[in-house]
Amino acid sequence: MLIIKNYFYYTLILLIFIALGFCRLNINKNTNNTYNEVFTKIENVLFKNVSIFCLILTGPQYRKSRVSYQKRTWIKGCNSYIYISSVYDITLPSIALKMKEGKNNLWGKIKFGLKYVFNNYYRKPFDWFLIADDDTYISMTNLRFLLITKNTSLPYHHGYKVRWRHDDGRAVQYVHGGGGDVLSREAFKRFIRYSLNNPKKCNQKGNGAGDFELSYCLTNVGVHVNDGIDFLKRPRFNPSNPLMNLASTYNHKFDKTLYRLSEGRSKHGIRHMPDYPISYHYLPGEMMLSIHYLLNIVNVIGKMNSLSKMLSTKKCTKQTFLNETLIYLNSLGNKVYTN
Repeated sequence: MLIIKNYFYYTLILLIFIALGFCRLNINKNTNNTYNEVFTKIENVLFKNVSIFCLILTGPQYRKSRVSYQKRTWIKGCNSYIYISSVYDITLPSIALKMKEGKNNLWGKIKFGLKYVFNNYYRKPFDWFLIADDDTYISMTNLRFLLITKNTSLPYHHGYKVRWRHDDGRAVQYVHGGGGDVLSREAFKRFIRYSLNNPKKCNQKGNGAGDFELSYCLTNVGVHVNDGIDFLKRPRFNPSNPLMNLASTYNHKFDKTLYRLSEGRSKHGIRHMPDYPISYHYLPGEMMLSIHYLLNIVNVIGKMNSLSKMLSTKKCTKQTFLNETLIYLNSLGNKVYTN
């Protein structure tokens, strides 16, 4: 049944592309701006149909150097969000967990944050729940492009998949937290209700590697990692920054570790980088601004993206083009999120 559903969803996406292929915008000037207007409206439809709550892990020392840049860029793409820190700050906004900052306490921070989000936001109409670091950049539109084909009532856990054996003998495939974790409503519910407070299924202490422990708890209630790769097997969730992806010499120590954890799937060079990246990690604030500019603002004269290239020679107005496309997008959204 799941295979049939996925086939149906991908068929609908194909229909979107066919609709785009039936007409070409009959505009002589400012062609790039016209495409931007159209896809901004499509982006708004995705925003309404694929609702995402964002939980961001931070500390008070990163308020200006990281958080301020996230709020100027991709955080606006979350339907709602909250930061978790050791200090309460209504201007972010952030909730506070009174514990020492640091990687050793990351698991405790994640547990506290997820319990807070579940108790205060799960009953609201959010389809997906994103967990990310304060030095991560997320393309929310590309993330929604992935999620629009998924059913949030099924136990999905999306992210960059790695494998690690803990010192205590536990071994599990888990999502590397640097690239972000995305939980469906069903996965989130299973974690809170059936795993979090069960010592046989979940680490009850506050210390430990947060990303490993989260995946371990989820795996024990039937929620397995879904690797966010494209059809060329290129990772769309990236636990490193673009410079690390392009050249192994940029950060050799981290790169060697990632290559081992990903079982050899971490490769370098432009041809191994995805057309529709979802996330990058280890980013200073200035690099977040640069990525935001390159992904969302910059144009090259005469160049169109792969979606635009599917437009045929048949002419139609911008509004007709938009209406036809939005009909299919709305239909797709309604089919995916009715149950």
